[in-house]
Amino acid sequence: MTKEHILIVDNDLFFLQTVASYLNQNNYTVFAYTSPLVAIQKLKNLQPMTNSILITDVQMDEMDGFALTIQAKKIIKKISVIMMTASNSQFYKNKAIELGVVEYLEKPFPLANIKDILEPLRV
Repeated sequence: MTKEHILIVDNDLFFLQTVASYLNQNNYTVFAYTSPLVAIQKLKNLQPMTNSILITDVQMDEMDGFALTIQAKKIIKKISVIMMTASNSQFYKNKAIELGVVEYLEKPFPLANIKDILEPLRV
């Protein structure tokens, strides 16, 4: 089985650490960032990886999750993206669908939901 690399980007440090810790405990290789710009640099280093996954918040200061998703897909064409937000905006959901995200989660959600979404993405 190929080892996937998961990048989690969220400006809420507590939430970011909670999700990263949960995924680490479930044998995922996780890179957690509060900065979308730093995450983009990491993605450039992961480019040769065949199975990269981005979990991103929608609303962040430096760059929103939509812009991050567009940049990520330019770097790694087949990257799987999971978007999460505290907003229940239909506009956000539609935009996420247009960008081809795998899943759109509204916070708060049970951490097991992320694991359930990630399992089929494992190669």
